[in-house]
Amino acid sequence: FKNSGSSKKGLYKPPSLQHAPKTKGPKYRVNQFPGEMLIVRSGKLYCEACRYEVPLIKGVISKHIMSDKHKEGKDARCERTKEAKQLLLDGSDYLQTTNASGSTLPDEVLVYRLTCLETIMRAGIPIAKMDILRPLLEGHGERLTASQHLSELIPVLHDAAVAKVKSAIAGKHISVVFDGTTKVCEAMAIVVRSVDQEFGVCQHLVRLMLAAKSLTGEQVAHSLLHTLAIIYQVQPSHLVATMRDRASVNDVAIRSIRPLYMGLMDVGCFSHTLEFRTWTGV
Repeated sequence: FKNSGSSKKGLYKPPSLQHAPKTKGPKYRVNQFPGEMLIVRSGKLYCEACRYEVPLIKGVISKHIMSDKHKEGKDARCERTKEAKQLLLDGSDYLQTTNASGSTLPDEVLVYRLTCLETIMRAGIPIAKMDILRPLLEGHGERLTASQHLSELIPVLHDAAVAKVKSAIAGKHISVVFDGTTKVCEAMAIVVRSVDQEFGVCQHLVRLMLAAKSLTGEQVAHSLLHTLAIIYQVQPSHLVATMRDRASVNDVAIRSIRPLYMGLMDVGCFSHTLEFRTWTGV
């Protein structure tokens, strides 16, 4: 007699395990959803756009890639990739004509070095301290180099910044604000202003020059012409106004650049006048 209701010990499996869904591996899911920035990381499915692990269940993955957060992450990553390619394009002339450290490395490594260099410069961190941060930053997976060699890539970032401003003001009417101090070892700044399509005022610092001594009017004019006409290629008809302090050297500078920019309107001490009226009410 065989008891059909009995079971041998060790052969019984709970229903939850018997009917558990069989999920595919992470590599299979990556191939199943191409172009969604899914990768295999430490044996698990990882979303590069959202920067976290995703379950292997197909329905969960489908819901994830349709979410607004994933779409925004993809757009942001695509924009960073586009900016990285533009960065290499803007600095290609410098890299080809010089023997800067890392100029022959793969694009991915070079872009990572430029990104790290730009970040610490924006944060105001001395480049020499990159040697201390190097172990942390190399944990990302890309190799860096010594701060001395990394500083050779600064002109690449400069060329990219100039190209970005040139693109922003190309074909637009602009005004220029310039001023400098009369003290030794102070600075002269040149700022251009333009209006975007939504009538928002856009400002760009196009030059910051440290002076060993006070500049003459001719030197101020040379700096303006070199910055506007040569570096940023501002056409004579596109510079419509200047705003500056009424120091005598600035008067000389304006008279010197008028033959090229004949139609500009010279506004002297306008900012100072507004500040005075704001504080005094006069």
